[in-house]
Amino acid sequence: MGIVTYALPALSRAYLSGQHDAFTVGGFLFSGPLILLVNVSSLLYFLGFLLFSVAIWRSGVLPRGAAVLLAIAVLLLATPVNVPFLTIVGSALLLIAGGWIALGVMRAPSGPSGAEAQPRVR
Repeated sequence: MGIVTYALPALSRAYLSGQHDAFTVGGFLFSGPLILLVNVSSLLYFLGFLLFSVAIWRSGVLPRGAAVLLAIAVLLLATPVNVPFLTIVGSALLLIAGGWIALGVMRAPSGPSGAEAQPRVR
C-alpha cells in the first residue's frame, strides 16, 4: 500500500512542476478496479487476522491475552479512515501480540521425539 507513501508525493511534485494532469492518475488510483482490489484485500486481511486470533484463543496452548491484543490491533488497523494515532497504537499492539505469541511458542513444552499426536474428540 505504498500509494500514499510514494505515488502521491511524486504526483504532487509533478503537479507543482507544471504537469496539471498529474492528478488524473491519482484519481485512477482511488477509483475503479484498483480501489475494489484494495477494499477486498483489506477485508480479507481483517478476516484472516480475526480467524487467527480465534485459533490462538481456542488452541489452549498459546496465551489468550495475545489473541485479544491481536484482535484489537487488527480492529484498529482495519479502520477505513486514515488516523495516524490508531495506526501507531494498532501497530504497537500487533508487535506486542506477536512477541507474546512467539514467547508462548518458545515456552510451550515439546513432546518426546517420535510421539504421535493424539486425536481429540469433542
